[in-house]
Amino acid sequence: MRKLVTGLLLLLSVPLAAESTIPKPDARVLDAGGPALRYTIHEPATAATNRPMVVLIHGWSCDSSYWEAQLPSLRSRYRVVTLDLAGHGGSSADRKDWSMRAFGEDVRRVVEAVDAHSPLVLVGHSMGGPVAVEAARQLGSRVRAVIGVDTFSAIGLPRPPAAEGLGSAGTRFRSRRRRSGPSAGIRRRRTARSSPAPDSACPGRPSSRAR
Repeated sequence: MRKLVTGLLLLLSVPLAAESTIPKPDARVLDAGGPALRYTIHEPATAATNRPMVVLIHGWSCDSSYWEAQLPSLRSRYRVVTLDLAGHGGSSADRKDWSMRAFGEDVRRVVEAVDAHSPLVLVGHSMGGPVAVEAARQLGSRVRAVIGVDTFSAIGLPRPPAAEGLGSAGTRFRSRRRRSGPSAGIRRRRTARSSPAPDSACPGRPSSRAR
């Protein structure tokens, strides 16, 4: 009986020992060169020699926790970096430029702070898709792939007609803009961009079954 109990204890201890060898996530804050950005380095369970570093970029109103369900599978083989874009999660909202170029700069700053040489795969959800493309433009030949998740839905569709093709409706719209100036809606949207919605409002959050 004692041998049986000892054997069961040894069997149960194997997965615990394996889990203990996975490095703990390394959370950091980058505050040089722009808004303070919170990011986390997830080292792989085994050496990721000659494998690209995977950078996960969340969408609008989300934060880096969006990718929690995917991290266990990814970090089993790859070094993974997650970050909160400026104005999201734990990152600062201390800037006025909320363009894709500026968000791409967030990604570039974090990537270069973590690793200045490794090849990269950029994965972007929703708004993170265009951000990944902009970051790839800034990072150049290091980027091996850009992967979109629930994004780029307009690729392959015909271009929308120009405003000049809308006839009288377009004329009325332009005339109304000249009289009233920027709308309150635009002002509200700009205000919201400097203080994004909480993480709970993040659309399309994957379930824990998504791997």
